[in-house]
Formats: sequence, structure tokens, C-alpha cells
Amino acid sequence: MELILQESIRIQSYNNKKGNKGNREKDIMVDTTVQEKNVTFPTDDKLYKKIIKRCVEISENESIKLRQNYKRTLKNLSYQQRFKKSEKQRKLAMKVSRRIKTIVGKLVRDLQRKLNLGQIEKYELSIELYKKVLRQRREDKNKIYCLYEPQTVCILREKNIKNI
Repeated sequence: MELILQESIRIQSYNNKKGNKGNREKDIMVDTTVQEKNVTFPTDDKLYKKIIKRCVEISENESIKLRQNYKRTLKNLSYQQRFKKSEKQRKLAMKVSRRIKTIVGKLVRDLQRKLNLGQIEKYELSIELYKKVLRQRREDKNKIYCLYEPQTVCILREKNIKNI
């Protein structure tokens, strides 16, 4: 991999020195579509559970007492959500998903209320990211796919359709 990257950089710099007009970009585009990442679907409950975990961690780090940390509740909801793909359990699983999203909203608002000004500045980007995840819908563009790397985007491949 390193050899390929070095070769592409060498070719890029050689083309720029020669004055080729075809490829004069300053940034190098690297295709990492095969590279594995811990990315979930943007409206998935795993993303919400990670937000809950981070909110509890922030409250523990800053010695803030939340109204409730929902630890046992979340565990029970996760058990109910296991059979999301089953036709009989789908309705219950969707209800549980809405409940988890509600819990995330409660925790983020509670955390935001109880942080003082210095702490809010420290965690402002994280809280805004959590709010953006809560606001996103299935049809939206520029979704958040993972919390630790919010700039990750989904690349769709174009398919050639021939009219016959």
C-alpha cells in the first residue's frame, strides 16, 4: 500500500512539474472504498446508543448528575429490539427504536442544561454533532454515519443504463 501511495505521489508531482494540464490538483484523491470502517447506517439505533454512552461519559468526567442514565432501560430495550427483522416483532422493534431516540434527546438536553459555560465550550462540537444525528432523516443529504469521523460520506456508484 505504501509503495502504491508513493508511486501515485511521484507521478502527481512529475505531472505538475512537466506542466500537464490534465491533472493539476493540489490534493490527492485516494479511493478507500475497500477500507473497513466502523460505520453504521445513519438512522440506526447503534448510533443512538453510542451517543447515550458518550453523554454518560461526559457527565461522569465533569461530575454532573444526570436525571437518569437509562442503563437498565437501554439494556431491556436492546433485548426487545433483537427481532427487528421478524414480521411479528417488527411493530414492537420500531416502537423501541423511537423510545431509544427519545432517550437520546432527553440525555442531550439534560446534559446541555447542566453544563456550565466553560464545560459547554469544551463539549460544544460534540453536542452539536449529537443534535445533528437526532435531526437527520432517511431522505436527508450529508448524514452523519459515525461519531468519531463525522466527515465520512456515502459514495454511490453510478450504474450505466442502456436504452434499447
